[in-house]
Amino acid sequence: MTIADITHPEDLAADFALFAEVLAGTRDTYTMDKRYVRKDGGIVWGHLAVSVTRGEDGAPETLIGMVLDITERKRAERAAEELAWLRDEQAEEAEAMSG
Repeated sequence: MTIADITHPEDLAADFALFAEVLAGTRDTYTMDKRYVRKDGGIVWGHLAVSVTRGEDGAPETLIGMVLDITERKRAERAAEELAWLRDEQAEEAEAMSG
């Protein structure tokens, strides 16, 4: 399988653009939060860190990638956002009823 096979389609262009900059020599590292697609179709969030070492001629010699599973953090962030939205909606309704 390739990176394209396991990367969520909506995150693929951003990942490839950053990776292309690494290969082109305009950057040596990048990080991003992205979604990965599991074999069963489920989604896993990961924090990706990519780094390159270069030879004397500037060409990439070694690429290193690390992924940290941040799925639970993303779930908690989404739950907090939904709760904040609900509180705002309730506050607006209460204001409309009292005004």
